[in-house]
Amino acid sequence: MPTPIPYPNLTSPSTRVMATSSTGLAYAISGGQYTQTGPSTVNTGTVEIGSAQSADIEFFGNANNATFDCRIWAKIPHANTTGNTLDFKLRYLGVANVVCGSITGSTNGAVSATEYIADTIVWTPSSAATSPTGPGTTSAAAKGLSSGAAHSPADNTPAILYLTNLDGATGLVFDFLVVTATAANAMCMAGRV
Repeated sequence: MPTPIPYPNLTSPSTRVMATSSTGLAYAISGGQYTQTGPSTVNTGTVEIGSAQSADIEFFGNANNATFDCRIWAKIPHANTTGNTLDFKLRYLGVANVVCGSITGSTNGAVSATEYIADTIVWTPSSAATSPTGPGTTSAAAKGLSSGAAHSPADNTPAILYLTNLDGATGLVFDFLVVTATAANAMCMAGRV
């Protein structure tokens, strides 16, 4: 058995966001909210990231050239003064506009042979001008960090969204909206940098 290669900046293996891909025709979350249970809908998926400060995200859908959008929210914990339940708020980070390429996953893989990996991602970080609004660009500028960037080759090789500035978040919530795709999903890997 080969020895795993250590990746010093990663805090978790890549995680499939949803077991069954989203078929959402509308966004499930309309604005930041305080909650104890989180959004309960088939169109969202949550990945716990612990104390990670960044995440690498790859998207995939059901067909070559299929398109979908994904709003990404940070799950920010709050101490509950009435009991032991941890509650949290959702902070809007931005939206990824995604186009799938012709490359597929593999038989019995986390991304299957019938799912197409995105080769194009356009990332729009949240700001006072986005809808919904969010602190993405303001927070990044204040901390001297990036509000995220996409490697988007558009050549049938995998595109990757790099999110930094996740201080204080314990999870990421993915809210999918299919456009020409009929199913959408992502893989998320949390990291330190």
